[in-house]
Amino acid sequence: MESYGYGGGFAEDDYDDGYGRRRPQDYQRSDLDALAEIEPYTTLATYLTSRNPPILGPMESANLRRRNAKSPDYAFIWWDIRNTRQWNTFNLQTILATPDLERLLSMPIPQSELPEPAIDDEVLQQGDRMAFLTIVRDYFCTKVTAALAQSVGQRSHQNLSMMLGSELGSSADIAGVYQSPSRPHGQIRVAGFVKSCREWNTMMQAGGDERRREFLQVLSQLQRYMRDHGTRYGYVLTEQELVCVRLATDAENRPIFGCLDIANPIQWNQHGQNRLSICLALWFLHFLAKRDPLPNWAGWDVEVPSAEECSRRYCMSKDPWVPDPRRDEVELARVKRGWGEAEEPYAYGENFR
Repeated sequence: MESYGYGGGFAEDDYDDGYGRRRPQDYQRSDLDALAEIEPYTTLATYLTSRNPPILGPMESANLRRRNAKSPDYAFIWWDIRNTRQWNTFNLQTILATPDLERLLSMPIPQSELPEPAIDDEVLQQGDRMAFLTIVRDYFCTKVTAALAQSVGQRSHQNLSMMLGSELGSSADIAGVYQSPSRPHGQIRVAGFVKSCREWNTMMQAGGDERRREFLQVLSQLQRYMRDHGTRYGYVLTEQELVCVRLATDAENRPIFGCLDIANPIQWNQHGQNRLSICLALWFLHFLAKRDPLPNWAGWDVEVPSAEECSRRYCMSKDPWVPDPRRDEVELARVKRGWGEAEEPYAYGENFR
């Protein structure tokens, strides 16, 4: 069995999480009291399920336009998403059922090793995209990265972090980065996009065709990035909810174009013990990107064939709720990117876009 803090097998008498700590069950009540007298301690479960900073309302910005279905980037277009499936296994019960994970979340850790970020009221009240990205960077990236540092352990020589894509020159708003001696410059393994809840929310899927196009356009942007980087896991974060996403694959781990597994949304104000909070979900999604896959969970990497192999043609019939594109939209897409719909044959120009 793998010790998450060690990265390899261990014998029962040789347990070491990489930090020289014992299992929670090895601590007696007197041990914990003595530990608290030396330095206050907490647990990853407590740290990751605390209340998020209060945001007063939706993001507003002079640059925010209802652009999703109107002016798409033709590298990805809303009708590229053909199917959505419910990712029912992404829930707190299944996460805690992963071997050793509940033990890891309940292990006592000095509070000094898990900093609690403070967000200025001015930033919380500013209510625009830049302020929201600041909250994401200073709060979520700080907490998730600190929790990952405690989770992976020093002996594994792995470093997992969550940071803004702009810091990496990435087109994703947020990126989960893996570093190791063999990858000192980092490798993006989790993709995240930030949207206003006015721009994207899960209720759009139940709306009219125009709202569904906007809903699908954001998912097509996420799919494009995940396929380009061979990452299985991604998410969309708004000031209202977090939605975790997984690339759908077949039994041979071959990605199915246009098909995404979508977990139930996690609300911004969801917090407290025995609840799946945004921080806890982001931590686990990034934890899935470590070197060794977790038991009963697929690893982060998905091998997407090159454009010449035309892997987009490996797809399923569209779900009935997905609108059909207009003929002029498809023709314009062919001009811009070389192909309109997924079933079309390979176009020479698409390899250069």
